[in-house]
Amino acid sequence: MGATGAGKSSLIKDITGIQTDVANGPESGTSEVKEYYFHSSSGQPFILLDTPGFNDSTVDPKKTDRGIVMMLKSFLKKTYGDSRKLSGLLYLHNIHDERDKGPSQRCLTPMESLCGHDLMKKIVVITTFWDEVPVQEGVEYEDRLRKKYTYKTFSDAGVKFVRWQNDATDMDLRVDSILFDLAALGSASVISKEPGHVTQGTGAREGEETSELKANQEPMVGLVEGTTQQEGDAKPQEISSETALIANLRNELGLLKERHAGDIRDFQSEIKRLKDDHANFTSHQTQLAETCETLSTTVSEVSLSLTDLRETSKQAVADLTRDSEILCATTRESHKNTLDLKAAQKALADIHLELENVKSELVSCKRQNAQMESQLSKKESELAAASSNSSLLQKAESDLALAKADLLAAGKKLAQGKHLLPLLEASPNLKLPVNSVPFSFPIQPYQFVKNVVVKSFTGTALEDGYVTEMGGRSANINNGFGDEAVYLYPRYTFDNREAISKFSLRLQYEIDKSKTDLTKGCPKPYRYLDSDRDPKFANITAISLLRSGSSQSVPEGWDGMFDLNKNRGSEFLYLVWRRMPTSVTTILPHRFVKDIVVEFFSHEAAVKPGYLEEKNYLSSNINEGFGGYHIYLYPLYTLLYEEAISGLSLILQDDDDSSKTDLAMGAPGQYRYLDIERDSDIDATKICDVMLLRSKQRVGLPQGWDGMLDLNRSRGTEFLYLVWKESP
Repeated sequence: MGATGAGKSSLIKDITGIQTDVANGPESGTSEVKEYYFHSSSGQPFILLDTPGFNDSTVDPKKTDRGIVMMLKSFLKKTYGDSRKLSGLLYLHNIHDERDKGPSQRCLTPMESLCGHDLMKKIVVITTFWDEVPVQEGVEYEDRLRKKYTYKTFSDAGVKFVRWQNDATDMDLRVDSILFDLAALGSASVISKEPGHVTQGTGAREGEETSELKANQEPMVGLVEGTTQQEGDAKPQEISSETALIANLRNELGLLKERHAGDIRDFQSEIKRLKDDHANFTSHQTQLAETCETLSTTVSEVSLSLTDLRETSKQAVADLTRDSEILCATTRESHKNTLDLKAAQKALADIHLELENVKSELVSCKRQNAQMESQLSKKESELAAASSNSSLLQKAESDLALAKADLLAAGKKLAQGKHLLPLLEASPNLKLPVNSVPFSFPIQPYQFVKNVVVKSFTGTALEDGYVTEMGGRSANINNGFGDEAVYLYPRYTFDNREAISKFSLRLQYEIDKSKTDLTKGCPKPYRYLDSDRDPKFANITAISLLRSGSSQSVPEGWDGMFDLNKNRGSEFLYLVWRRMPTSVTTILPHRFVKDIVVEFFSHEAAVKPGYLEEKNYLSSNINEGFGGYHIYLYPLYTLLYEEAISGLSLILQDDDDSSKTDLAMGAPGQYRYLDIERDSDIDATKICDVMLLRSKQRVGLPQGWDGMLDLNRSRGTEFLYLVWKESP
């Protein structure tokens, strides 16, 4: 018996030589009561019972202390049925673990109930793992152990304490000693015929202990000796047999003591022999010292010879070293020249790229400057004319904003009319109503708002194409609230099936990573602009902003609006929109993809607008995550069927193609080129729309699209699909 990890199974293995289940952790290695049969050196048969450990850490109901006690009780009943009686108990304690306080009261109580006070004198406490602690430390702990916990009860009751050394030396002697202790315990309790009864084999306190064991249902298992016993009291001849056995074992113990005394004499002889060997070793050590001195002289002579040899070859080594240094210097110079050439080539390319960017920015600045000067001139003249009357000034500003909006709408209609001309020329049977004027006929191509992209900027960085404010005031959604500027960028389509028809403002305290916050950099709540395609509403064709210090109604010529500054406690900033007239029926012009231009930029701020955007507003940079230049695709469109492209593919190769732009420019790996196919066959399928789709996993072809290819093929990271639609 003993706590989990005390070494019960290991002790049985050492005594019997039979393989057992040894615990390697806090859980017991023994899950049930097991029997181990063996004979002592004198031929006496024994049976050892291995039991599960107390205080086990497992939560299995069968492994609790009570469960183990019930298991032991059941086994003792079965043992009585096999005519075997209990001879004694070995209780094991790990001398290495001071945290083990021995059997708790819940373990001691059923032991006393089962065995009785007299049987406490027949228990042997074995302390284990002495090989893991210094001897003095183990002796001191053993002495303290006898004076506290439940071991004091054992010690006061005369229980014998035995130290078990896990050492092969004198293993047989120590095993026989323990077996003698077992045999010396004498006869013990056995299970009676009636369930729940245990009787004392000697019969001295039979009535008293039988009553005591009836009241306790938790038995303890110990070591059992395989002998046969009938029901009732022990027979006199059996007692005599056991007494004779004890006498024999005592005789064997005397022989063992004599053998031990002989071993001591042998050890003393061995000590004397070792002393003599030490004297001989000292003499031999002196001889070795003299030999070492002779060898030292020889080594000195050899060293002089080696010095002469080094002097002879020193010049040759110096010549080889000089030649090697010259060769290394030449190699380094060649490598440096190669690196300088590559650096010069890269610097030249960067300068060329920077020059192109500067030219582009200069043109954009000139255009913006001219527009601002024109607007400033108009405003000055209007303000001068209306300065005498503040109400007239406000009306002039409002009229000016409406005029700008109408001018913008007229420009868009003009562009739509230009797109329609080839369609009308290709359809001579299309008749217009009588007295119709341009842009007022009931069937016309219409430009719709496809979506609105929210972008934020810091400093002076800003892209063209954002939604302007009607009165020329700031179009920054975050104006007056934060350092980051937020602008709206509309995306248009000629396909009314892709158009949106509804806007809404969403305020929430949880971030939405799929959208850009309209109040980026400002305190919560987050503000998100949502759009939807609702068939109950007409499609939206134009949007604008209206900033005002007071509440406003929908401006004339517009169809709806809401305040983007809702609950911000400052001026009003309305998002205003215009819907397609219900009297107009749209037709779908066959717009085709004419070409896809690949452009590269040295930094993100230099990227020009108009590039092909990723569907979920993720990065549209083809080189994203690979380093190198920023690579973007710019689709070009046409209404002419014969100018449209018919197919797309990806080419990977090790050689540079100067006629194409590398999709992986500046990044490691193979050259990657987008190959565009053009089929002149009159029945050939043409590509009419394209988009980018970025995904961490492989995806299938999106619904409503006709083809796709992975631009990140063989790059070993996320997928970047170029997806296209084909013409009907």
